[in-house]
Amino acid sequence: KGWFDDTMPGFHEPVGVAHVDVDLESSTRTCIRYLYPLLVEGGVLFSQDGHLPWVIRLLGDEAFWREQVGCERPRMDGLGTRKLIAIYRS
Repeated sequence: KGWFDDTMPGFHEPVGVAHVDVDLESSTRTCIRYLYPLLVEGGVLFSQDGHLPWVIRLLGDEAFWREQVGCERPRMDGLGTRKLIAIYRS
């Protein structure tokens, strides 16, 4: 319960599957930044906002992944072509 900026930094459990439907750029950024590194190998993070222009820009940005998430941009299915996208951890 609370804002993602306040609650996500304290979450440290391994994640196999996550579903994010937040509708805001700042919330998407926070959720990806904290959840993606917790994905187990073979895990997947779904976003319900893959059709929104600002999500397409954010998740397509190599610098966001390197500087804020700490990895190279992962494989994604559906970014910019579907509402529900899948982001994979390999």
